[in-house]
Amino acid sequence: MLHVFGKFAGTVEKFENTISKVPFSGSYKIRIDKNSILFDDIDETAEFMFRNSFYLPVNDYTTAHSINELVFQQQLKRTIFMGFQFHPEESGKDGLTLLRNFAKL
Repeated sequence: MLHVFGKFAGTVEKFENTISKVPFSGSYKIRIDKNSILFDDIDETAEFMFRNSFYLPVNDYTTAHSINELVFQQQLKRTIFMGFQFHPEESGKDGLTLLRNFAKL
């Protein structure tokens, strides 16, 4: 068991042998699981940029997950702590909207 950032309990997994392309990279859609102000004004068809060799499986803190070859966590939240598996700064207008929503917090 690893405590990610000292706040999220979970096991970090390596993508090797679980998906066809490692590192997992490119622009992909995500599915929002729980209401999060960070995704306000972001359409469900939005795509976000990924470039990862590791992932966190879906758990109690998951607020969004992948809808690709492997289901894994894309955004997590616990109280005031949040994290992303994708790169909002490289995700065009939807990434900028997410960062703007974050700054409003």
